[in-house]
Amino acid sequence: MMKKQSSPSVNLSIYSFIAFVMTAIPCSDNVFAEEFQQAYAPISVGDIGFMIPIERQPSESGYFATTDGGDSWILEWEAVSGATRYKIEYFKDGVWQAISSDEQSNRINVAKDKGTEFRVSACDVYGCSDWVGVTTRISGPVLVNRFSKSSDITELNQSVVISWDVSSATKITVSSSNGNEVISYSGLGSHSFPVTGLTQFRMIAEGFNGSIEQSIFVSPTKSSISQEQPTQDRYLQPILRTVIEAGMQPIEKALVTLIDGVEQINVFPQYSEVITRVSNSGDIIWEAPTDGLVVNKPIYLVDNKTLIYSVSSDINRGKVCRINIDGTQRFCLDRIEGSSFLPIVSSPLYINGSILFVDSFGSIYEVSKNLESSTLKLLGRVSLEQGDTVVSTPVFDPQSDELVVRTKYGLLIGIPLSIGTPSLMTKSKSLFRTFDYSSSGSLSPRWQRSLNLAGDNQ
Repeated sequence: MMKKQSSPSVNLSIYSFIAFVMTAIPCSDNVFAEEFQQAYAPISVGDIGFMIPIERQPSESGYFATTDGGDSWILEWEAVSGATRYKIEYFKDGVWQAISSDEQSNRINVAKDKGTEFRVSACDVYGCSDWVGVTTRISGPVLVNRFSKSSDITELNQSVVISWDVSSATKITVSSSNGNEVISYSGLGSHSFPVTGLTQFRMIAEGFNGSIEQSIFVSPTKSSISQEQPTQDRYLQPILRTVIEAGMQPIEKALVTLIDGVEQINVFPQYSEVITRVSNSGDIIWEAPTDGLVVNKPIYLVDNKTLIYSVSSDINRGKVCRINIDGTQRFCLDRIEGSSFLPIVSSPLYINGSILFVDSFGSIYEVSKNLESSTLKLLGRVSLEQGDTVVSTPVFDPQSDELVVRTKYGLLIGIPLSIGTPSLMTKSKSLFRTFDYSSSGSLSPRWQRSLNLAGDNQ
């Protein structure tokens, strides 16, 4: 049987199409300036297939940043997937001049006599990307001015807006625990994320001198937690920058900035083991010793104008303290009456008139909001693997009435609050069934999930 031949008109049409496609391929200066391998792509017309030459080049770097390195400029750009080398040029005397055409890293030092204008191009065997000029000029370390949420609570499967304001960052990645992620090269931005359960949002801000990571949580349902707290949470850049310029050493993530009525409250612990309140202009209103580090944000109780915070010492002991917002009547609890000292403890939570906190070994405590020593109780202990410890402040999920903690070994553990109590949300009742401190008082988690492995650990 003879093979059916294509008609001349069909062949002519095919060749005309190929000629059109090839003449439509764009060419850049990079193609003619250097030798590259030819890339091809398949096309088909009817039942006939062809490979045609195409121009294929790497993507551009997402950012190109510079900072002052003393006697030189430090240049850094985003690494491009698949790139085998980078070309860097500087602009001087009206022309672009080469610094390197075979740079293997994405960070170099350049002499200051090269000027201040630079550009970078990513290359592979098929070509080079378009040039990217300097997008960011960095003048200091990464500084998180604000990482906030539009609401602490939202309806299930609705969205929450996560916002950030970061200084001196080259790249910002914001992700949620349900798998969504956004990358930004702008220090000021926001993004809407869906909330399908108790959701953790994590921001990683990268800069020349390292990165900063912060996390916040959003609950998927209306909460019955006491609404006595101020609702406006302001993480003000002017306050932080002002106190740093004044020579103070603030523990950044522990900064509390909020408005109670018409009063602006700015309080932060320092690495020098003091807690400080300042005015909006950065003037010190009062300072009080902490005798240890306060590494988590204190909570503020509006009804009695009191700050509650936890303190960690260098001998692995912890305590929970209160101080009036005017700096008076500082008081701390470091042990249950008649018992041994507390280990390192988390930042406290305020739930319906009671203070809850967790120590590093998984023990959960409750105390009255006035921190009367007679009310401090051990409620029970979550069994952890040998060597594992609690490393995060607990989070209350009002949808399931659970306390959620994270451990060093990457476990999230959900602990039911309503253990043996007729009503969780009755202020006169303990949130848990109280255990004797000397007993094992084991609490059974409702669930636990690994942050490292898929699925649940039952």
